Formats: sequence, C-alpha cells, structure tokens
Amino acid sequence: MSQNNDAISLTKEPIEVKTEPPSSDSDDNDSNEERKDIEEMCEKLVEKQEKILENVLEELHSIRNQLNSRKKKLLVEESGNPAKKSDVSEDSETSKPSLSMKNFEVKYTFKGVSRMTECQRMDSIPEEHFGVSWKFVIHRNKDNFGVYVFCLGDFDSENEWVEASYGLCFKTATGLPVVFESVKKFSRNGEKKEAYWGHPSCITWDELNETALIDGNLTLVSEFQIRKMNGIYKDNLREFDDSMEEFSDVVLVVNGQKFHVSKLFLSAQSPFFKSLFKEKLLPEVELSGFDADDFQNYLEVLYGHPAIDEHTVEGILVLSDICDTKTVIRKCEEFLVKESKKTLKKKLEMAVKFNLEQLKKICLSQIRNPIDVRSVIPGDIHDMDPSLTTALLEKSLSFYSIVNVRPPR
Repeated sequence: MSQNNDAISLTKEPIEVKTEPPSSDSDDNDSNEERKDIEEMCEKLVEKQEKILENVLEELHSIRNQLNSRKKKLLVEESGNPAKKSDVSEDSETSKPSLSMKNFEVKYTFKGVSRMTECQRMDSIPEEHFGVSWKFVIHRNKDNFGVYVFCLGDFDSENEWVEASYGLCFKTATGLPVVFESVKKFSRNGEKKEAYWGHPSCITWDELNETALIDGNLTLVSEFQIRKMNGIYKDNLREFDDSMEEFSDVVLVVNGQKFHVSKLFLSAQSPFFKSLFKEKLLPEVELSGFDADDFQNYLEVLYGHPAIDEHTVEGILVLSDICDTKTVIRKCEEFLVKESKKTLKKKLEMAVKFNLEQLKKICLSQIRNPIDVRSVIPGDIHDMDPSLTTALLEKSLSFYSIVNVRPPR
C-alpha cells in the first residue's frame, strides 16, 4: 500500500459531524426530545456502571485467587528454605515511575459509511493533544477507499512541523487489524496550512463493507507518538546550556540535549529527583523517555518563568505528574481554570488524567443540560473514566427533576 502525500481531490463539501443543538423553546416536541436524550444517556451510563462493577468483581476474584496461591507458595518456601533478607533487591525500594513520552490515542466512529457515494468525504471531529489538533478524513473514490490523518497546526512556514509515528487500525468485530503504520513529518502543504498524510487506496470499497463496517459504521483507532515538534512551541525563556555550568552541579541529558541544573533545587521540588540523585552520584545522568521540549518548559516553570500556555501545558503536566512536582501541577491547573480556552471536554479529560480536582469540579459545574453532557462524552462511552461516568450519571439524573420526568428503571 502506498504512502504518499498527494493532494486530496474531493468534489464534495465535508460532511458536518456535529449536530445543531435543539431550540430552547419549551414546546412539547422539544420537551419530548430532551426527555428522550436524557433517558438514552442515563441508560448508557447505567450500562457502563454495571459493566465496570462486573469487571471489578472479576478482577477482585482473580486477585484473591492469586494471593491464596502466593500464600501457599510462601508457606512451602518458609518451611523448607526461608528467604534471606539479602535476597530482596534494594532497587524495589527506590524504583522509579514508568516514563511516558508524548503518546495518545485518537478514536472516532463514522456513521453511515456504507451509504457513502462516490467522491464523498467525511471528517472526524478534531481532537487536541499537546497543543495540536488531529483528525481523520475518509474518502470513497469509486471502487477504493482512502483514509487520511490530518495535523491541524498553524504551520505558517516550512520551519513549523510535527514529526510523529502512528499506526491506523479499523475496529472490526474480530479485532483491530492494522491498515498502515508510518513515521511522518507533518508540515505545510503548499499554500495550505493543513498537514496530512494518507492512503487514497488503502482498501477496496467491497472489502471495506465485507470486513470493516459494523452496522454500516466505521471506527478508526490510531496510536500516536509525537517524536519532535519544531516551531510550534514558544521561544526558550531561560537557558540551561553550558553557560549555566558554573551554577550547576549535575547535567541531565534528555534526548541528547544537556540541561545544567542544581541537585539541591530539583530535590527540594520533586521526590522523583530527590530519589534519583540519591541513587545516581554521577555528574551526568540520562533521563530516558522524557521529551526535551517539555523538560525545558518544565524547568522554566520551576524557575519561575511564565512557560505555561495552550501548547505547552499538557506536556508540562505529563512531566510534573511523573516527577510528582506539586508546585508545577498547581500552576498548570490554575492556568486551565483561569486562562485556557480549551474545550470543556479537553479540560475534563485532563482533570481526570492528572487528578486535578479543582478543575474537575469547575468543569462539572459548567455542565447544565443534556447537550453539555453529550459534548463531553467520548465516541465510545466505554472509554470514559469510571469516576467521570459516575459524575455524569448523577448530572443526567438531576435533569429529570428539571423536566419532571421519572428516570428509567
């Protein structure tokens, strides 16, 4: 299957995937539609809660069996050859948290794909990750079917680009077969600021209908890893290069980039670094898995610079969460609460992911009707965090008192 960046030639206008909110008139039709929406949401949320409970019970049962098995094994070992204290690895007490790069998943279900006509195009709703929006575009071209990945940055010049690896899958009844995998640099495409890569003929139309569609719908899933961003972030507000060598006592190496920092200062701010510097007495320490741009912004915030903005806040939060740096996490949360223009859905996702309770509380307070509830629910409700599912269920049930309808049993 070819992987080219040829321009997409489409004759149809993109299909609008968002529906217009219902009118605020209080006539009977609107009231009935609102009640129906609430009932559907409640049923889905209750179903989700029931499945979560079933899974939890199964996991608890499995854990209990494992503990019983382990207990029997330990009793046998102690009766025959008791374990020595020296057999226990010292690393277990100072194990570091797993490190995460800029990884994220984009998932979207296109409705009514089986009814697409020739040369018709459908666009997914863009999702923002690490300050850049991403979306899928599907296109029927006679007997073939194309899939494209769009990176919706500003890309005002050729020096602005995002390099990312991704694997695109069709979700079918039997699993997630990979359509294609690639590493691409998303950059300005001629006069157009949008950047995309794709496969205009990744599968035949007949094969798509036979193997990939479920009830006429198509679900695309893609795992992304951003490897490098250039010209997207702000300019550095502080340098940590060789010019800072005389003011530092350790060099941290992130993706080949050296940062001259103070052990004492970082240890006072982060339990992660406090533990790290106790283990590593070398003058130079490599941090695998960290992103250099995010680490630069993270350090700038630690040193009191205003490095948090719409593009940098998520990456800074990822590192702050790993390093357990409360002061930086608090500053990021304050930005999201007071200044950020991100969507309610994105803010709520970040609040749950990074345990930002104040942000979560404010986001939930801004959900005032069924339309707001629907706007924050992911395409697949089973992907929602259990705690958020509970909160939205309570919100949905509260709307019944407003419309004076008894909730479904």
